[in-house]
Amino acid sequence: MPAAILERVNRELDVILKDPAVVERISKTGAASRGGGTIHATRDYVQAQYAAWGKLVQEIGLQPE
Repeated sequence: MPAAILERVNRELDVILKDPAVVERISKTGAASRGGGTIHATRDYVQAQYAAWGKLVQEIGLQPE
């Protein structure tokens, strides 16, 4: 995907994730929103989460139904 499009999507998501109404709805689920951050920070976070949860899924032998 072109970098300009990724940057635009990231900027728009950042605005949405910092909106007080969205922050409130997210907080009601027990989660928190700090905004979208940079494209690189988001990529790094998603990759780290994928690796961590993927390892756990493999360790416990979780299979889709």
